This record gives sequence, C-alpha cells and structure tokens, in this order.
Amino acid sequence: MDPRQVGLSFRFFEGLYYRKKIITDNLMVKKYDFYHPDNIFVIENGNNAAILEFLKRPYQELPEHIVKKYSFSEWIFRMLSE
Repeated sequence: MDPRQVGLSFRFFEGLYYRKKIITDNLMVKKYDFYHPDNIFVIENGNNAAILEFLKRPYQELPEHIVKKYSFSEWIFRMLSE
C-alpha cells in the first residue's frame, strides 16, 4: 500500500455498484459501512492462502441505501450542495 494514499480508490465504489468482489491491501476499507468480509478481502498478516476460500463464498448483497450512499450521483449531489 502506498503510504501517501489516504482513503479509498474508485474501484471500491465501482465494486459496490457492480456488486463485484475486491481484493486489497488497504486496511482502511474495514472502517466503512459497506465493508463485508465476503465481498472485500483484505490482504494482511500473510493471509494470502485464504483468497481461494474468499472467492468461493458468494457475494453478499448490501442494503440499497448503502450502495446508493456511495453512488456517483450522490457524490455529485453532495459536492454541488456544499
């Protein structure tokens, strides 16, 4: 992980929208309300062997209000409202 990066990249939000699994080494993602261990695998403490099990588990649908909260249209709305 790049120590200069703060926050999350757009791929997390794309993953939410398209309901796709993500593998990352960004530990910060665990602090977000959309984090679910069946949807986002965080590489840490040498747990690479667990990736195959992660990929076998089904994607867990998240509540629509959470998906909407991180949508591009909501982001634009918040930016224009400030």
